[in-house]
Amino acid sequence: MKKIVALLLALLFVLASVPVYAKTDFDSYTTEELISLRVSINVELLLRGAEKDFVVPIGVYTVGEDIPAGSYTVRAVTYGYITLYEDADSFYSFSEGINNADGEYIGKLTLEKGNIVKVLSGRLLFSPYQGLGFSFE
Repeated sequence: MKKIVALLLALLFVLASVPVYAKTDFDSYTTEELISLRVSINVELLLRGAEKDFVVPIGVYTVGEDIPAGSYTVRAVTYGYITLYEDADSFYSFSEGINNADGEYIGKLTLEKGNIVKVLSGRLLFSPYQGLGFSFE
């Protein structure tokens, strides 16, 4: 009898430790909720170092919440327009249209926590700023 109880307990322990994965039903989400979820996932992957580049679609984003603070090189997937504000109450500090077909890009854009980034058109590719490629040694 003790062997059966021990076997059942061991079996329950093994079954309880197996992770259960539930399929998420995205049909109930609005488009805005799905975009917000995608942005949140991209930010988390960036913070974990799993992703280096990320695409930012049209929208308004808060640095430190939606986009990690840091320095980036910004390119348009096709054409994009970006405006940067110091905070929600300020006048814009930077505004630029970027045309990928012409090879345009922003070499270094530094985002600080609390800045507001507005992507007014297109989709923009943010990559961590790598410097100019030379050193001062």
